[in-house]
Amino acid sequence: MKVSLKDRIRRFVGRLAETFRYAPAETAVAVYAFLICALIREEVIENDGYALLLPLFFTFSFVTNRWCRRGAWRIVYYLSPLLALPLLAADVGDWTRTVAYPVTLVVCALTVLASDWQSDNERFVERALRYVYDLLSALLLALTAFLALMAIFHSIVYIFNIFTGISSGFTTYAAMSAFVLLAPVCFLAFNRTSDREQGVRPNPFFDVLLNYVLSPTVLIYTAILYLYFAMIVLRWELPKGGIAYLVFGYAIVATVLKACQPMLLRRLYDWYYGRFSLIALPALAMFWTGVGYRVQQYGFTQDRVYLAVCGAIMTVTILLFFSRRSGRYLYVAALSGVLLAVFTYIPGVTAAAIGIRSQMQRAERIVVRLGLADASGRLILQKRPDADSVYREDYRRLYESFEYLARNCPAGFMAERYGVDDSFALQNEVIPQVLEWYVSVPWATELTPQEDPQRNSVLLESDGAPVDISGYRTLRAVQNYENGQRLYADLSRDTLSIKDNDGSLLFRRGLEDMLREKLSGSGYAVRDTVPVAALDSMKSALLQYETDSVKVVFDMVRLSRFPELRIEYVSVGFFLEK
Repeated sequence: MKVSLKDRIRRFVGRLAETFRYAPAETAVAVYAFLICALIREEVIENDGYALLLPLFFTFSFVTNRWCRRGAWRIVYYLSPLLALPLLAADVGDWTRTVAYPVTLVVCALTVLASDWQSDNERFVERALRYVYDLLSALLLALTAFLALMAIFHSIVYIFNIFTGISSGFTTYAAMSAFVLLAPVCFLAFNRTSDREQGVRPNPFFDVLLNYVLSPTVLIYTAILYLYFAMIVLRWELPKGGIAYLVFGYAIVATVLKACQPMLLRRLYDWYYGRFSLIALPALAMFWTGVGYRVQQYGFTQDRVYLAVCGAIMTVTILLFFSRRSGRYLYVAALSGVLLAVFTYIPGVTAAAIGIRSQMQRAERIVVRLGLADASGRLILQKRPDADSVYREDYRRLYESFEYLARNCPAGFMAERYGVDDSFALQNEVIPQVLEWYVSVPWATELTPQEDPQRNSVLLESDGAPVDISGYRTLRAVQNYENGQRLYADLSRDTLSIKDNDGSLLFRRGLEDMLREKLSGSGYAVRDTVPVAALDSMKSALLQYETDSVKVVFDMVRLSRFPELRIEYVSVGFFLEK
């Protein structure tokens, strides 16, 4: 029986109305999120970071809807949107820029997966796939609606030449309506339908993707890891530090594909995924060897703590699936959420706190070994003799630890604890002069930079020295993009143009002509292979260009040495006129 478009629209509207009854709290959070985004856009609310918390509030209401369905507990669900209100006045911008925010999103996703507490593996995977399918369907529908609105609106603007002044605002509000309001509501509607259905229908595309693309890739990757494992065993050497990340990615993909096998029309790789726990043991050994070596050499950082936590989850998962009884994806999701939450939120054992503690211990061991501190533990601010270069590796590790601590500790902590603010102060006040460059360049093998005769690109940057304005009437800052408000530089067809905010031309000169003039009198020409050291010595001259009436001061000039010297790019800082 053919269903008309009108009937389809009526059914969809009816499904949305049912969603409002079934999920009023989530719908309220979606409406609230739209209003907050609108107020932020209109600069009524200045707390931009708060918008990034809105998915967390939606997830909380979604999960409580599943956990609190009857009795007095239902009140908790109806009140769940109120969780968003206390944090409206909190400055959460800094927190959303830390690794804790993406980890929180992962914990939310794992909580949703575990919220049904479905211990049957096939049902758990079906539920997870439906969540993914419903989310992608909602986003696709929202994207389609957004693009349709854009096509209609901009066609009207173009044809009738009206509404030109609100084009940007309309686009923003259309995007917010589609992705902040429509997408969550559609997800709830689709998910409501998924709750009523049982099983996942096999999909030929899914079958081809897993059987003929992803699974063969995993098999090839397994062979590569086994070859590498055999190589390090035969040579009796440690695996590369980055191998831990590769193994973790491999284990995640293989575990997901193993979970999806019951959904396939043809299960071609049961022989592999059924023995995956045993097959993965060499990779697991390489993972922990790599992590242990990195930690022993460089100490813990926040990233390495999370890597170790993920490694623990991976290890437990592989061990659980040695047994059909204990191998439950529900246990993996719950364990993952708990461990990530513990090392993200509980004071004293957070990944950030462990990283800081480890780097402090590492730094203090080196300080004691080299005798760099007084009785109070503060550094003796005196340049060490060049003879200390024999301890170059210790100084480099000390510099790395101070660099990490300065980046992750509160302001003033380093000065109070060690007597220096950061790694740069350590470099200037304590580290031997002969090691200053060596410690700050991780890949350096020599104490001083060695010129590479084949080096092509040379970057000359301003050191921020004051600009000499004597003889000039005006000095104006220059942007390297056009916004209609200030002077701007336009670099096109190897020509530099500086224009006023109304587009009127103030200066124009070809880059090749500018370079030729600068090289005149230096003994070099553009066709010469100019040594890097010579270009460095001409840095102050190359970072400015003068005519009879104007001076252009560059923030940065990038040169290419081969096949002949030329200016690749410039960033203009100031424009002076007489």
